[in-house]
Amino acid sequence: MTVADMNRANVPSRFWNVKLSEIPEHLEYRDKVRKYLEKMDEMLENGIGLFLYSDENSTGKTSIAVLALKQALRLRRTAYFEESGRLKAALIRAEEFEENTPIERRIRTVDLLVLDDVGKEYRTESGFAENTIESVLRDRSQSMRLTIMTSNLKPNKIEQVYSADLAALLRETMIPLRISGYDWRALKAEELRQML
Repeated sequence: MTVADMNRANVPSRFWNVKLSEIPEHLEYRDKVRKYLEKMDEMLENGIGLFLYSDENSTGKTSIAVLALKQALRLRRTAYFEESGRLKAALIRAEEFEENTPIERRIRTVDLLVLDDVGKEYRTESGFAENTIESVLRDRSQSMRLTIMTSNLKPNKIEQVYSADLAALLRETMIPLRISGYDWRALKAEELRQML
């Protein structure tokens, strides 16, 4: 992957160099992630995404989502990363991805969309954030476009935060995968302490 590829896909630079080999072999989900990456062509063709969740922080959900995004780029597919909290602001301001291409069109039409930290976006009484995310996901599902979501919400909590319709939609378009058992930030903190 080039810097240009990662910038165009809007991937935060902290995640540019993630690798499958960094996931310890003893973690249950490692083989499932590997199999998913190996079947990426099939997953893209059928619009089968992942719902990566854990009620713990720093477990590697975002890194795994970026692994899938990078695999799609290797397969010459389009991909885009967006943090769900920023998505609302970008849509309100009608930000552009490129000249004459609004962000909203990009996230609706890209081959693989990573929607990070779903459930953490700021909510208003109007329900704008929830409605927008639901609309985007419904549109992508109907077009068989692959979406990967990360969240601290368990799959059975989606209905409470969004709607029963969205919960049902996710069940038919995403494989739920609990990402737990390893604290990546604690590991990084130890590496930093060792530098001095």
